Formats: sequence, structure tokens, C-alpha cells
Amino acid sequence: MHFNYINVYICAFLNSDKMPRNYTEQKRRHEIILELIEKNKITSHAMLVQRLSSLDIKVTQSSVSRDFDELNISKVDGAYKQLVKPANDELIHEIRDFIKSIDNAGSHILLLKTSIGAAQRVAAVIDRLKISQIVGTISGDDTILIATRNQNDQKIISSTLNLH
Repeated sequence: MHFNYINVYICAFLNSDKMPRNYTEQKRRHEIILELIEKNKITSHAMLVQRLSSLDIKVTQSSVSRDFDELNISKVDGAYKQLVKPANDELIHEIRDFIKSIDNAGSHILLLKTSIGAAQRVAAVIDRLKISQIVGTISGDDTILIATRNQNDQKIISSTLNLH
């Protein structure tokens, strides 16, 4: 008998309106969230919940928080942005030990210092990451110049590479 109560509870929980009914629904919600944060200045979970609700997508702030974790979304300059696709974590980990420092060099260029002889390898990995905020890279022996569109993009790139 005790087993049946657990089954009823689990089934009721899984069929609630607060959770996606299937993977396709969750994937669709993730796509919509990414589109909303890219095209709008979303400054709070509540604001995103409201926008999703207006599109007939029922979510709670806690499910939005889980979505943000899964999609690697963080607040940058007061608005939510996706820092880097989770699949790129392995590539970032590959170069982190070679990166010594990162500094702004004006409003559109980041100067990245690496271990001697590592800049070309690190720049090649950064290029493979296909980070949308990076316009291009130029590398020397221990220095990489990263061109960006603006200062906000510089902050996103620094966060993505986990250098603050």
C-alpha cells in the first residue's frame, strides 16, 4: 500500500502544469527563453515569467532558475545573457591554464596574455568556440587581441573565460 501512495504522488507531480510534459516542450521553452533574452532586456526572473506567460507558457521562477543554469545564463550589466553554450565548457577548460590575464584595451579590444608560446593555440580554441560577441582574434607568441563590438561584449567574454 505504501508503494501506491508514492506512485500517485510522483505521477501527480510529473503531470502538474509547473513542469514540461516532455522533452520537446522543455526544448521549445529553452529556445523561447534564449530568443527573449537576446531580443529584450530581461532584468529579473519575474519579468521572464511574465513574458513567457503572455506566450501561454506556464513556468515558475524556480523553473526559470533551473533553465538559466541549464542554458548557462547569467546577469551581465543588469540584464540576463547566455555566456557560452554548455558544450564549449570542455574547450574553455582546455585553455584556462594558459591564460594569465585579460584586460580591456579600449572599448572594442581585449588584450589576453598567455604563457609564452601558447597564444596561437589559445586563439585557435577561442575561434572554435564561436562566441557571438567576438568579432575576431589576432595572436602573437604570448598575446592575443580579441575584437568585440562593444564594452558589454567584453564583459561577457571575460565572464565566459572565467576571468574577472
